[in-house]
Amino acid sequence: MSRQTSRRQSLSEISFTTDVNASLWLDKFIEGHDTEETREISAETCKQKLISELVKVKLPEVYRAKFASWKSVLEEVGAKCRVLKVDDRMIVGLGGESVLETSIVLHRVYGVPFIPGSALKGLAASYAHRKLGGKWKRGGEFHNLVFGSQDFAGLVTFHDALLVPDGIETLPLHREIMTVHHAGYYGDGSEAPADWDSPNPIPFVSASGRYLVALSCEEGIERILERTFEILALALAEDGIGAKTSSGYGRACFERSEAEIMAEKENSQVENFINRLTALRNQDVAGQINAFYQEWKNSSLSTASKKRMAQAIIDKVRAAGREKQSKEKAWYQELCAFNKQD
Repeated sequence: MSRQTSRRQSLSEISFTTDVNASLWLDKFIEGHDTEETREISAETCKQKLISELVKVKLPEVYRAKFASWKSVLEEVGAKCRVLKVDDRMIVGLGGESVLETSIVLHRVYGVPFIPGSALKGLAASYAHRKLGGKWKRGGEFHNLVFGSQDFAGLVTFHDALLVPDGIETLPLHREIMTVHHAGYYGDGSEAPADWDSPNPIPFVSASGRYLVALSCEEGIERILERTFEILALALAEDGIGAKTSSGYGRACFERSEAEIMAEKENSQVENFINRLTALRNQDVAGQINAFYQEWKNSSLSTASKKRMAQAIIDKVRAAGREKQSKEKAWYQELCAFNKQD
């Protein structure tokens, strides 16, 4: 008995459990390939069974600690992180080596889906070249600075985007089917497509979920990360990442942080205040401006927002021709003094 046969026989005795490493289970698939007992089972049936098992695998508990440690390291090196949410499904690594006709990128150690940093960088670089033009075209100044060239690595480092484990018990993997109707034509092109061609269903795995995207750069040029995130967000929304993007796969968007949500809410409040003040007729300013002042005074918004509100009141007083009557009053002086603060 050969060493290889002995190894396969040993592996064939291992039964599936939901605690297996999904990456290894996919990579080492052997059922139905070369044992007498399983030759009567079609390869397609075995592949379907394999994928049905993969989508049941649980998230390893040890991965939660790994993710927390990874996030802590990113924060220590000053990386800017944002959470990416896949709109529906994505398939990164569909054409990679696999025991199936299709593949998917899974972490070799933990078996969880992730997005390689190289895939994110390639997507953003391609989008900048095709859509932004000018200095963002490949070989242009901005493109080379951010994404690099043959002689320069680029200023921005795209880290692997790891799966966010919050609220996950089972890996966000999904069983999919693509059906090739003209295998001979789409394969080696040896046969013309015909109505009598038999459809060839091909099973594959897709992923969903939320992923921590991290970009980093040298200290002192952090502003470049904001622009890079803007480009990446556009590329993910319009082009999508991975395979089968023309069929809607791979679309994703960045979740807004709590700070961004609060800032948007605050800006809405300020805009509402300014709009109401602008709509106030000049002849009504004398009788109603104090109400706006009191609203400003009692506001708990940020200093920057309150400065906008204060300036809006001052501008309205001037537009109504009442600056001369108001400049000696305490409330008006308070507004002016507040706006002069650093």
